[in-house]
Amino acid sequence: MRYLLFCVLFVSFVCAQGKINVVVSVIPQIYLVEKIGGIDVDVSSMVPDGRSPETYEPLISQMKMIKNASVYFGVGMDFEKAWKPRFISANPLMEFVDLSEIGIKKQDQSNQFKHKHDPHIWLSVALAKVQAEKIYETLSNIRPLRKSFYQANLEEFLKEINALDSQIKGIFSKPNAQKSFVVYHPAFGYLAKEYGLEEIALENDGKPIKLKQMIGLRDVILKKDIKVAYVQPEFSKDRIKAFANELHLKILTLDPLRADWKDNILHICKMIASQGNVE
Repeated sequence: MRYLLFCVLFVSFVCAQGKINVVVSVIPQIYLVEKIGGIDVDVSSMVPDGRSPETYEPLISQMKMIKNASVYFGVGMDFEKAWKPRFISANPLMEFVDLSEIGIKKQDQSNQFKHKHDPHIWLSVALAKVQAEKIYETLSNIRPLRKSFYQANLEEFLKEINALDSQIKGIFSKPNAQKSFVVYHPAFGYLAKEYGLEEIALENDGKPIKLKQMIGLRDVILKKDIKVAYVQPEFSKDRIKAFANELHLKILTLDPLRADWKDNILHICKMIASQGNVE
């Protein structure tokens, strides 16, 4: 009875304080923030489902959630840099945390080309730990009395990440696992580097690669017995259709922006390793 009374009082206390309004750049980040913040947070994504973060422009109507937010967690997307002054102007009390700046060594989007850094840090299993720790630190500063709650959640999430890492290593340790893969947009560079994979991109800085570069990739694709080319849902398959048809590559969808972060990372790895033959 006392325990039940404690639970009722505890929930009442949390409700009385209200939720911490959090804004993130992309949908998968919601998973990370909710894992740490639990019932204390209300998380919204700036980039809606089905839209590309690389080309997205925030809407004026979205400034309402900025005005109500205690913190914004960014990942280093171009629109963040362009809109940050407007976000801060709309809500000077909101903390803006760029997770790509927190102990993360940035890398290029693809090993093939030299260009701007890769902002897809949520697709890194190792960097998820760094991001989770910063989220824990930030929420603890906002609500110090709940620090132990966030710490317990962080510890559980780190265990979840370690288990995911072991699963992925098991997937790619199999003798027949494919470790080279073709994509249109180079979103999986961090994941590839962590697990010894090779990402072959058909896009460079938002534009299709040149014919000369494409010809050079033909031999690589044939030599490595690659049977599949992956494209994200927000990109048209027509962008790689001619190239894929010429090399008899099946075009499949690989979505780096799905909401369930853990299951999606696992799905991506299974798709790459099996060349799309996921049971």
